[in-house]
Amino acid sequence: MIRRLLAATACAIVGGCAIGPAVKHLPMPDESISSRAPVAPSGIPAETGPDELPARALTMRECIEAALSRRGTIRSADRRILISHTRTDEAIGAILPRLSLDARLERRNNDRGAVFDGREPQVVSDRSVGTGTLSLIVPVYDFEGARGRVVVEEARTRAIESDALRARQDLALDVSRAYLRVLESHKILDVVHESLLVVESQLAISQDFQRAGLVARSDVLTAEVQLARRRQESIEAKNNVAIAIATLNRMIGADAARETTLAGVLEGSAWKGMLGEALATALAHRPDLQAIGERVIAARANVGAGRSEFTPGVYAFATADHTSDSFVLNKDWVTAGVGVKWSLFDGWASVARNNRRALDLRDAEDARDELAADVALDVRIAYQDVQEAAERVPVARQAIALGEENLRVVRDQYGAGLVTSADLLAEEERLASSRASYFRALYDYHDAIARLGHAVGADPLGGDGKDL
Repeated sequence: MIRRLLAATACAIVGGCAIGPAVKHLPMPDESISSRAPVAPSGIPAETGPDELPARALTMRECIEAALSRRGTIRSADRRILISHTRTDEAIGAILPRLSLDARLERRNNDRGAVFDGREPQVVSDRSVGTGTLSLIVPVYDFEGARGRVVVEEARTRAIESDALRARQDLALDVSRAYLRVLESHKILDVVHESLLVVESQLAISQDFQRAGLVARSDVLTAEVQLARRRQESIEAKNNVAIAIATLNRMIGADAARETTLAGVLEGSAWKGMLGEALATALAHRPDLQAIGERVIAARANVGAGRSEFTPGVYAFATADHTSDSFVLNKDWVTAGVGVKWSLFDGWASVARNNRRALDLRDAEDARDELAADVALDVRIAYQDVQEAAERVPVARQAIALGEENLRVVRDQYGAGLVTSADLLAEEERLASSRASYFRALYDYHDAIARLGHAVGADPLGGDGKDL
């Protein structure tokens, strides 16, 4: 009998799952977190082995990939997705039938019985009795309260997935800017080194002219002072390179002392995108905007689910019992029925909870509207920065050409004795400053491009850095 009841219970469980509309179940990974590397929304494994970075020059794409696969913040974001999936499973569990088994073995130190009308005592139970109860409860209807909570958790999961994608984009932006900073610092170091060689050459010429009696001692002193300044700038530029490389190494999960080399040069062509397109892309694809939109959906569904606290819940139940008591007439029996559970008064706790849910919804809607305005502003600022930096690059390039020509003229004048060494070195310093300004303008342009891509929510691996 009990075996048949167990089989019937299993069938009831399967049948109970089909009561009402089907609920989409978000599957969990087969392996646990500790045995499987979570997969990022972009398809990049969130955890990698201890493989070293290649010894060759790295592209920007390789640096971004290394950072996405090695940083603990990304792995933590992926784990939050898995945790959210478990919360969805918990909410789904409230809809599914619940099966429980209660088995007991009792022993008395005396007989259970009674005395009727002065007669001999009558024993009504064995001293040792084993009982078992198999219970099945099938939720039938609770005014969509449980299903509403499933919708809440699914929306929250989608929000957390969008948060994880935005975390990847944030890290990709940081890596891109660190990568560009290394390139820029190397270029500035080259400018300083080239200027140092020019000043050293000018010092040698001034010393020759002084020995020949063609210039005063002040010309030599001017060149020596300029040379000392250039050497200080060279030390500073080398330190900037080292700091930039150490910062990038930290971003990509490498040792800070690693001698990382990068592929590509800091060059590029003008960007011709339109502001309207950038704004539309950002509003449609920014993960943080999508995340807060999902949180609004979750808050709205939570308000709807909360209303079920004021309504009755209908459920079906069935129990299968067995006892070993020899005094019981029927040792196996089944009980089934339908029940209603209704919380009539709970000290206004339900009212308070639903008021809070309504306030949470309005707060989420306000936050969504504020973020949408902030996103539009971010895109507009980044767009203007790109436009401004793009206009500076050709102007800086032209300044270099003019400075080279002017230095050539002054150098000829110095050879003819028409100007002093101070005049020539002043022109050389202006040319070095123009070259440094040019590379800074290039860095600012590519930095603005990276920030614009981040502002519109572009794929963090959309480019490989080869065109930089």
